[in-house]
Amino acid sequence: MLSVNSTQQFSQAAMVASRNHLPALVPPLQRRLGVGQLQRCGSVGVKVARLVLGSAEIYVHDGPGLKRWDSCGPEAVLRAAGGRVSDLSGAALDYRASDLMLRDGLLASNGVLHPGVLSAVTWARREVARTR
Repeated sequence: MLSVNSTQQFSQAAMVASRNHLPALVPPLQRRLGVGQLQRCGSVGVKVARLVLGSAEIYVHDGPGLKRWDSCGPEAVLRAAGGRVSDLSGAALDYRASDLMLRDGLLASNGVLHPGVLSAVTWARREVARTR
């Protein structure tokens, strides 16, 4: 049976992000949380698979281009493995919405670290806006 790991310390956690376009939110978020490792790879499914297999704990996507169908299957698998998925405000993803874009990004985690990441997202968004 697949199961996310139970890493509780950000310093021992790994974050996954896009191989081709690093979201602006990721570097300040990684610094703020003290995440020990950043892994870059393609595909939402591959990133979530890393969480399910226990080689990463956090996946953040705040850039354009992610659509609801990109996250639906990976969310089902991650939730079954004990992980958690939300938008970057902490709301559940609504797959019945008429807008196909995930306008408020995506956060997937091992569940344990989810609240801490959500708390840091607001700060990281302000940091990104300040430096633009």
